[in-house]
Amino acid sequence: MAICIHETPSYQKWYDEVFSSAGPKAAEAFSAVRILTMQQIEGNQIAVMAIVPTGKIGVVQGFYDQEKNPLWAEGREAGWLQVREMITSCDGPS
Repeated sequence: MAICIHETPSYQKWYDEVFSSAGPKAAEAFSAVRILTMQQIEGNQIAVMAIVPTGKIGVVQGFYDQEKNPLWAEGREAGWLQVREMITSCDGPS
């Protein structure tokens, strides 16, 4: 399961302009997803939860990697990602 929570100035703008067109790295990661939920929480915080087969968790981890995926630095620069650190968790079964 992968869980990500971050803040954005506008949930609708984030969904329309960022999530819906996040590019090839997102397409690769989310093609592995079996169940995906997103919701707006506490103002403009976004919570995304994805259920992923164990063998594909590495792809999703790569998508959420703050150092390797330029999407997150671009988001901070563009203003749609407003926190320096996102809460993320990507784990398989113990």
